[in-house]
Amino acid sequence: MLKCNLDAAIFSNNNYFGISFYTRNENGDFIRVKTSNFNGVPRPHEAEAWALYHAIQWTPQLAYQNIILESDCKTIVYNITRRIHK
Repeated sequence: MLKCNLDAAIFSNNNYFGISFYTRNENGDFIRVKTSNFNGVPRPHEAEAWALYHAIQWTPQLAYQNIILESDCKTIVYNITRRIHK
């Protein structure tokens, strides 16, 4: 089992944003990290959604079956869990 934490940062003065995600195993040991930069200045929850999208695309390459995705963006977490529990 892996846990994948994801985040985004916006650099509006430079007209770009970055995303990153890293994985740890069940013992908390670091496994892998990925970062990317993109042009533009999205709203914070859009940048976080972009990070989630790319994490979902990236994690199958890790060859683990159980991966927990974790975000600190309340808007994204709420909207996803609300749809699951309907």
